[in-house]
Amino acid sequence: MDLRERQQQAQRHPWEVARARHFRRLVADACGTPPMTVIDVGAGDGWFAEQLRADLAPGCTITCWDAHYTADDLAAALPDGIRRTADRPTEPAQLVLALDVLEHVLDDRTFVDEEVAPLVAADGVLIASVPAHQRLFTSHDVALGHHRRHDAASLRALLEPAFEVVHEGS
Repeated sequence: MDLRERQQQAQRHPWEVARARHFRRLVADACGTPPMTVIDVGAGDGWFAEQLRADLAPGCTITCWDAHYTADDLAAALPDGIRRTADRPTEPAQLVLALDVLEHVLDDRTFVDEEVAPLVAADGVLIASVPAHQRLFTSHDVALGHHRRHDAASLRALLEPAFEVVHEGS
């Protein structure tokens, strides 16, 4: 969940639950062997990391990186194997997630090339998602700090200079 939308409620929106199931399946399919190191870029409140952790081997670590974490976010107790940081991780990971984060970055090209790509290990996988179709851009996007939406072609154009795109979907 985007930190701007965070609420103190126990129940997640059905869309978020379905989205988590989708990405958990996608991680399993894309990685084959469960990764031992994961970086969740723009992890928000970290709920998805907690869901994904259940699918991974003991000893796996998930680093939730979000530049908007507060001191309270960083001090919060987290499940084993999950940590938060407001600073860019320095070590690459086998799996890097950039789920609904690229639209928040003004210069997404530089962000992908200089911040995200170095985080993906040589044998690693990046899974990225973005809100689709610029024509659907609304005041809600503005309220969430989005700069754009992508279609398949624009997302591919953004990622292909740094990554081999092996799967895309809607």
